[in-house]
Amino acid sequence: MRLGVLATAGCLVALVAPAAAEGGTPPIGFSAPVIVIPSPPGGESTAPVAEPHMAVASSGRVFVSAGYESWDCETGRVSAALRDCVWASDNDSTFHVRGGEPDGDGGDNTDLAVMPSGTVLESTMTDPDIAGATLGSGTLGATVSRSADGGHTWTEVVDANHQVVSDRPYLLVAADNNLLLTFAPLPGGIWAVRSTDGGASFGAAFPIALGTIAVNGSPLDDHVRGDLVVPFATSSLPTCVSGFDACFNQLAVARSDNGGQSWTTETVADLPSGIGITGPPIATADAGGAEYIVFGTAAYTDAGEAAPVGPAHVWVVRSPAAGKPWSAPIEIDPPGGSAMMPAGVAAGRGHLAVVFYRTADPNGEDDTTASWNVMVASSGDAGSRFAQTLVARGAYLGAGYNRVPILIDQIDIAFDPKGRVLIVWTDTHKLQGTANTIDFAHQTTGPPLADY
Repeated sequence: MRLGVLATAGCLVALVAPAAAEGGTPPIGFSAPVIVIPSPPGGESTAPVAEPHMAVASSGRVFVSAGYESWDCETGRVSAALRDCVWASDNDSTFHVRGGEPDGDGGDNTDLAVMPSGTVLESTMTDPDIAGATLGSGTLGATVSRSADGGHTWTEVVDANHQVVSDRPYLLVAADNNLLLTFAPLPGGIWAVRSTDGGASFGAAFPIALGTIAVNGSPLDDHVRGDLVVPFATSSLPTCVSGFDACFNQLAVARSDNGGQSWTTETVADLPSGIGITGPPIATADAGGAEYIVFGTAAYTDAGEAAPVGPAHVWVVRSPAAGKPWSAPIEIDPPGGSAMMPAGVAAGRGHLAVVFYRTADPNGEDDTTASWNVMVASSGDAGSRFAQTLVARGAYLGAGYNRVPILIDQIDIAFDPKGRVLIVWTDTHKLQGTANTIDFAHQTTGPPLADY
């Protein structure tokens, strides 16, 4: 145990260190990485591609997008202008450009979803090109692009959330006629807009959780409980404005049991002094109604006004059923090193997989020589034990804090229709961001998580 105690569900509880994998946690293996989004010849043009997201259609086709791509979404040729293209799988080892945000209005923080009808959606922070200059990602809110024909043609709604500036637009598909776009506006809180026509138009913005600056994460449609869940982190420190400074020390969720018409909030965990969440928390749920939130932490300094130092770790909290309290945070990464940027997905009953970056360096948050691998931790007992799988070596070289603007703060994980784990991440190939690619790997050995 490394962080002391947390206040969870109204009481102080000890953090739980990772246990060795055994019992109901069979190991899984992965394919060799394949490049989904390549770096153009000569490296990145003006910014490194980063923050991939993924969506999987019922056919098994995988769609991937990322921010700051140096490719033309229509032709697949190198583009001097940065775009938010969508790439589609041909099989487990090849991908091709499949369109995406059509007019060059997108910025970073992409998200993807496939609606029950098969319509493909991409959300991004808006970054319009006006007279040859961009105004900054998130200016004019969020852009939502949609394709109703599998990616052949695309339309878009610029400023879908009706904001002057906003951050982290995430798609939450409850039904074909109930699509929410959640986001963090200035000056604070978590808000959403709703589409009842599959993303073709959006209504007025409404609050999900009011308050100060918050780091919202990927939302969840919990089919078993019938709830929509939006995880987020806030801070008790008045000087805290950035998750990268590890000063967001409170974890919470907003919850709706009526399709997003009304919302309540619940505290999940209060972190001890000196420890904070470093990026968007990710919510997922299994087929038994257990909910999980995965998140990363590091030690902040000067009340969030200086770069964090020392080790970083990734954690999961779980609530086994409706009305049940959240557990103490359980450490996911193996002892003796540092880890960051987790994303998780659950299935079956108590089956959980989490992808993250890990280094053997215990001071990975501030050691500029740290070499980070891509790992997947899988659990068959709701996160009590994890089997660890190395997927890619040397995906990032540098201090965890310096991941901005090289990696930024998101990677992704999903299941295919057969229950196999799929992952996408940003890989710098040990070149410190000068030639980033977005890479993909799929599970090749071990049982699908939904099957055991």
